Amino acid sequence: MRSTRFWIALTAASWLFTVFVLPGVLRPDYNPLAQYISELGATGAPYAGWVNWAGYLPSGVLFAIALASFWRHWRPRGVQIAGLALLFCEPVAWIGSAIFPCDLGCPAQGSLAQDLHNLLALLTYSGTALGVTLLACAAGLRLWQRAGWLLLVALWLFAFAAMVTPELADIRGLMQRLGEALMYGTQAVVAWILVGRVPAPLPGQR
Repeated sequence: MRSTRFWIALTAASWLFTVFVLPGVLRPDYNPLAQYISELGATGAPYAGWVNWAGYLPSGVLFAIALASFWRHWRPRGVQIAGLALLFCEPVAWIGSAIFPCDLGCPAQGSLAQDLHNLLALLTYSGTALGVTLLACAAGLRLWQRAGWLLLVALWLFAFAAMVTPELADIRGLMQRLGEALMYGTQAVVAWILVGRVPAPLPGQR
């Protein structure tokens, strides 16, 4: 339990550092309300290497370790297995953002790295939405718990749609941060609570 909570806390700290601390330290000209998180590590951006390799990459690795540690502790079953597996799209996207940084301004089309970056974004948003939806379908949940997970999916997709809407370009960075804070924050809180409980035994282990 302690090791899983340690990785959860470390992942949350790394995300907060990358999303909120690095912009102020390295890029005083950066506008977190209007600019994507990925624009910090864009090709040609100041200190992009530091952001990618000291921010995105370790955050993604820590995220993957936290998910794997939770998986080992909680022992998902049934539809939970597919749902939790899809959540690995999130750390993969963070690691992929370091390897395939976007172009300056993160346009919809650009270099090969930009196209791969966009593909990773699409995969993580859709994969996460499907994963959480499957978790909402797991056996044993109360109605309010299912509704809560599905509401989270709706807010996640709303944030994604808002941040790619040209008319809302002035707040696309804010929408991205709100969406990630809601999704990752909820996952962290729920995982933190669940690892404090003893999972139900698997068949044959009673």
